[in-house]
Amino acid sequence: MEDPGLHLVWRHDCIFIKPVPRYLLSYVFWDQFLVGRPTTLQADKEGIVAVALGFLRSYFYLIQYESDFRTAQREELQLMPKGVTWEQFCSFSERLSAVSDDEVSERYQYGELRLTRLNLHTPLRW
Repeated sequence: MEDPGLHLVWRHDCIFIKPVPRYLLSYVFWDQFLVGRPTTLQADKEGIVAVALGFLRSYFYLIQYESDFRTAQREELQLMPKGVTWEQFCSFSERLSAVSDDEVSERYQYGELRLTRLNLHTPLRW
C-alpha cells in the first residue's frame, strides 16, 4: 500500500503496510531536510519529523529479527528498499527504540488501526 494514511490499517484478514521509501533511511536526507538547519517553516518541519519518526518507529517494532527483515524484502512485498542490508537497517534503526510517543505524531502512537473504526470516526472529525 503506497498511501501513508493507510499504513498499519487492517480489515478482516488483511493489513495494509506502506513500504519504506529509500530516502527515509538516508542520514543525508535527515540531516539536510529534516533535522539540519532551521527554516522559516520550522513548525511544519517539526510535524513532518514527527510523522517520519513514527513511521520508521513502526518498522523498528515490525522488524525485530533478521527473518522479519528478509520477509519485508521479499519480492512480492517489497516493504524495504532493495540494496538495504540487515546490518544497515539495524545501524539506522537502533536509535528508534528511544523514540517516545511524545516525539511521534498522534497517528503513530496507537499501532495498527481497524479500517471499519476509521471509516466510522473519520466523517465525525471533518
